[in-house]
Amino acid sequence: MNHTAIAAAVLVSALITFALRAFPFLLARIARRYDTTFAWLGRAMPPGVMTILALYAASTLKWQPASAAAVSALALIAVIALEHRWRNPVISVLGGMSLYIAGQSLLALP
Repeated sequence: MNHTAIAAAVLVSALITFALRAFPFLLARIARRYDTTFAWLGRAMPPGVMTILALYAASTLKWQPASAAAVSALALIAVIALEHRWRNPVISVLGGMSLYIAGQSLLALP
């Protein structure tokens, strides 16, 4: 690779990084104009994201043998219950993930 190509790659990377850092400030200005839309998104997105994550998890978890399926289903139910109870994605994901890892680890014991 020659020096021009390296310089161009660094420049492009710097511009992309700057644009990503400036985006939240631009979004804040736009949000003031569309306050009701952003308020609605603030209410609708967390349950929507959790639903998408739960459906993705259900499609990719280990469902065979039956014991692995039980652990997967239990962890998925735990995520849904924790999210419904506390409405905190961090608690929901960590709780479900911990239950899933613990269950699969117990199944892997000889």
